[in-house]
Amino acid sequence: MTNFNTDHNALALLMAQVQQLQADMQTLLKRTPNPDRVWLSSGDFGKLAGVSTATLKAYRAANTFRDEISIKSKDRGKRKDWLYHRDHALADIRKAQS
Repeated sequence: MTNFNTDHNALALLMAQVQQLQADMQTLLKRTPNPDRVWLSSGDFGKLAGVSTATLKAYRAANTFRDEISIKSKDRGKRKDWLYHRDHALADIRKAQS
């Protein structure tokens, strides 16, 4: 009977760990931009770079990014959306931070 309880407890612990891993993976997948996309929105690029969208705006105002190489804008009626090249813009941020 002791083996049954030990096996049952070990199985329950293993199942709990698997469920936690599944939840962690779902969270990671939601936070990771699609690697196939080269141009990312402010929100997606901010997550990748580890900065807020307000910080990205400050970098744009300081001309940290190279136009048309690292960033490009899209007019959406009265507002302007910015797209960031996942590699070039990240390199520009790292250069500015060093």
